[in-house]
Amino acid sequence: MKKIIALLLLFCLGSVLVFAVDYGIGFFTDFNYQYADWKAVFPVQTFKDSQKIGFWGIKSFIDVQYAVINFGIKGSVTKTDLRNLHTGTVLRSDISTVYMTLGVLGKYPFKLKSIRLFPQAGFEGDFIFSYKEGGTNFEVNTAAQEDWNRHWFDFGLGADIPVGKSGKLFLRPQTLFGLALNKPAYIKKAKANVEAAGGSFSYNSFRFNIGLGAFFQIN
Repeated sequence: MKKIIALLLLFCLGSVLVFAVDYGIGFFTDFNYQYADWKAVFPVQTFKDSQKIGFWGIKSFIDVQYAVINFGIKGSVTKTDLRNLHTGTVLRSDISTVYMTLGVLGKYPFKLKSIRLFPQAGFEGDFIFSYKEGGTNFEVNTAAQEDWNRHWFDFGLGADIPVGKSGKLFLRPQTLFGLALNKPAYIKKAKANVEAAGGSFSYNSFRFNIGLGAFFQIN
């Protein structure tokens, strides 16, 4: 995932230097609702659970006409628990997380009167920066990264709404829907345990994001 994002970053920066496309900078704040569910099915019984988390973030971005590079930080505004899939017993409680984020989205802008609309799609990585369980800070080690890092494929719609008469400053609302590309380590472990016991296991995760920011066009 990191290699994919790095290659896309190089492509976007190369586009500015080689093709001299329009470019600019900006920032936005966003809220995203993240949902996951998993289910273990055995011949005589089915177990299932779900996880719902809200995040609030602040990001800056570079826009190079047909692509956007964004980077920022986000933290959970709701807490979650992890439970034993068979018994429902809480294994880890009151979990809160903070992530550093890095993403690249391709976009295709077109004008609708004075407004620029752009469908967009691309990848974002959420890299765990800190996390707490039950009010206690835990070390961000390799095991924590395998549990909490998230990789997403996002797609949606954004707009640039002109502000003032300069033609350089825009208000930028956007909405995105994301599909998880990786599974946390604890989900992989649960899947292995269920299948070893003769059951089947399924996991789904997605998110919905809405944001509002400002964009200043330089070129």
